[in-house]
Amino acid sequence: RKVCPEIPVLDVPMTIRIIFAATAAPTWSADTVTIPIWSIPSRTPGRSSAPTVHVCSPPTTLKATTSPALTSVVISDNVTTIGEGAFATCYSLASVEIGEGVTSIGLAAFAQCSALTSVVIPDSVKNVDSSAFAHCDSLTSVEIGDNITSIGVGVFTYCDQLVFTEHENGRYLGNESNPYVALITIASTSESTYTIHEDTKVIAGNAFYRCGVMT
Repeated sequence: RKVCPEIPVLDVPMTIRIIFAATAAPTWSADTVTIPIWSIPSRTPGRSSAPTVHVCSPPTTLKATTSPALTSVVISDNVTTIGEGAFATCYSLASVEIGEGVTSIGLAAFAQCSALTSVVIPDSVKNVDSSAFAHCDSLTSVEIGDNITSIGVGVFTYCDQLVFTEHENGRYLGNESNPYVALITIASTSESTYTIHEDTKVIAGNAFYRCGVMT
């Protein structure tokens, strides 16, 4: 464990031993922590005080504790999973860089990160679990890669500032080359028919919730 005076403590449970090779050690810059997850199982679980980020088994899964002081996170390319609730209620978290190796974003992983304004979900990500970005009050921009296959329920619930691309009463998120990758929700639930854009690859869970007159 390395302590940096500019940011809260990086905490590693005793179940993991971090290999601090020249290319594998966490690095710090102001309030940013970059975490390459190179780890192997070790002894009995344990924690030190005031943790900010946990690196947990398996080595490719990133988990964290609540840290209101954390403002920026860079997730390395060798991480494949952002675990359930990983950065939930990190209220000051304003910047997240998701590595190209990440394939799954867990349940409520970034829920209630109220300072977060934009997110790029890279092409490597296939699954975004329910409520992953719920209650991110300042979130205005989300880019979703072309290889997404599953988006859970309420991923962007109460993200009232989020800007969608609209088409035929549907609200979509995507990227510059295809803004219609994912149908997230419906603008009006009172329609009887809906037309999904031809370039859409995935429909989010509960996208048609309360569409009671849909035929």
